[in-house]
Amino acid sequence: MYKRQVYVTDTANNKIVVYLKSGKYVREFGRYGELDTEFNQPVGIATDGNGLIYIADSQNDKIKKFTRDGTFIQSWGVRGSLPGQLITPFGLSYSGGKLYVAELGNHRIQIFKSNGRFDSAYGAPAQNLHRGDIR
Repeated sequence: MYKRQVYVTDTANNKIVVYLKSGKYVREFGRYGELDTEFNQPVGIATDGNGLIYIADSQNDKIKKFTRDGTFIQSWGVRGSLPGQLITPFGLSYSGGKLYVAELGNHRIQIFKSNGRFDSAYGAPAQNLHRGDIR
């Protein structure tokens, strides 16, 4: 939520829907695809408190950043398991100038600066885990 507006990922319809806190529909943006303003199953969403919205585009393996009115700013991520790469980003949280990204495919949380630059990670890609490992 940002300034009385609630941002909702409509995963099945590949778009973001904006409502007022009262529930009144405001607008929507996005459609199915791979381009910057398109989505393939957007799931996680977070705001930074300054009007910027971050969206986990899960099946495109990207994080996409928009203004509160739906104007595209930037995206980052390529499919992979190296630091900064993503496989099915899912949950997002923004705190202290950093975006926390929970990935289903890599079983880890990666932390990015607001400009998309990789900062650090917790956990490890699935192929590196062994039974009983705690990371």
